[in-house]
Amino acid sequence: MKHTGNLEITSGNAHLYAKLTEISGDLRVYGSATLDALQSVDGEDVSNGKIKFIETPVWIAICTPKMLRIGCQRRTWEEWIGMSNDEIGSLDENAAKIAKEYRAKLLKIHEELKGQ
Repeated sequence: MKHTGNLEITSGNAHLYAKLTEISGDLRVYGSATLDALQSVDGEDVSNGKIKFIETPVWIAICTPKMLRIGCQRRTWEEWIGMSNDEIGSLDENAAKIAKEYRAKLLKIHEELKGQ
């Protein structure tokens, strides 16, 4: 099953997307919802658990081996890692605070995903 466009998945509707293999668009996964059949997000291979979701107070972070999407900002890991706190802060009024709070956790996830 393929989906084009934005999609929000919760534990209440996850069963409707149990066979979802590919999505092109903004994906938000909440609570304990899982997407075991998912193979591709925005053209990137996320099979075998190569995708992680982190819920922050403001945005959902979608982590894959190559890309990190936080809210509507999608960049390579190298781009995110190379950004200064001032650059991140210029994206949104909440961005610097969220980056400071979640940077270590996101970098740990990136290392885990790279090793898969």
